Amino acid sequence: MFRAGKKSVSALTAVLFVMIISQSTGIEREVPHMRSLSSSFLHDSRSGTEIREFCSVITASSGGTVLFMGNVDLRSGKISDRELKVEFFSAEEEYAYVKLGRQWHEKGYDTRSPWNDWVLLNEKGLAAAGSGVPLMSLTPHPERPFSGSAHQFVVKAMRECSDVAGVLELAQTFDFGEEIEGQYHIADATGDAVVISAGRDGELAFTRKDRGDGYLVSTNFNLAVPERGTYPCWRHETATTMLGEVGGENDLTVDYAASILDAIHVEGLWVNTAVSYVFDLNSGDIYLYYLHRFEDGARMSFQEEIEEINESSLYSASFFSAPLGEGLHSRSHYFFDLFSEETLEEARSEIQDYKRERYLCIVVAVIAGAMVVSGLFLVVYGKVKTRQKN
Repeated sequence: MFRAGKKSVSALTAVLFVMIISQSTGIEREVPHMRSLSSSFLHDSRSGTEIREFCSVITASSGGTVLFMGNVDLRSGKISDRELKVEFFSAEEEYAYVKLGRQWHEKGYDTRSPWNDWVLLNEKGLAAAGSGVPLMSLTPHPERPFSGSAHQFVVKAMRECSDVAGVLELAQTFDFGEEIEGQYHIADATGDAVVISAGRDGELAFTRKDRGDGYLVSTNFNLAVPERGTYPCWRHETATTMLGEVGGENDLTVDYAASILDAIHVEGLWVNTAVSYVFDLNSGDIYLYYLHRFEDGARMSFQEEIEEINESSLYSASFFSAPLGEGLHSRSHYFFDLFSEETLEEARSEIQDYKRERYLCIVVAVIAGAMVVSGLFLVVYGKVKTRQKN
């Protein structure tokens, strides 16, 4: 009787174990050309640190066209069209700029979490976006005139710099402290681009795009120290291959940029591409896509939005012009106002499906854990009983 029970326990435990593995590795929804990220990638095993956000960021230039594009990949439970928004800022003595990110709650504009604002663009065509890489140590420079987080540095650059050269000069005056998490990809309207990250020597590293036509791609490994992060990266390889096929200015279009983002977007139980964007750094046109639905994009004009701030004082749930500081006003759009109801409903349904599947995984894991513990207990109990009989 006991042996039969033990075999039953072992068999059930094995079945549950297989169920957990099949769920956690992203098998359930993987599409051939759109790989999913499993929960194991939320933690970089080689460095022992967590990668809090993913993201792919690309600068591409050809002739007079310069596009800044990317995917924001989030844990599925953090995606909501009622929290995602675009906010434009107009200032009297500094450059106007826009932020794409999640709703924040702190007061002021210099104290927000770096994980609330993902992508920024100013009126001069200077753009910036971060991507998650493992934490690395830096050598502090308290002698420098400015200090703060990498995010505060990027916001300062948006308000004061017109090109990548100015950002690099600003970086030499900034103390980032003892460590930096993530890397920042910055580009301007001339096609110049750089990724700022921690280097092997504890100083900032600057990975530059080649001059002229070309591209720079950053994902979730440190470009200066590739072994820090998810390297090699299929998203990086896919984007590089597609960008290498651009033969001229007529090939580098918003539609082609969206096709690249489509090819490298991720879908899965744990991580999904929540937001995709394409910025035309010369025209100021902004194209947004929600939850990898590239057939229904939203277009915004940077210049038109700033003009509205300067001319209007309307207030509503999704639009406001309100003072945030001396000479600084903003105008916001939530994602639920930017996209069609059909797109929003499809996205909400998908998010709810993932939520239910995650709960199922948790239940299965708890049951499997309980069965393993019970099985071990029965094995030990059986051995004790056998010894007592002998």
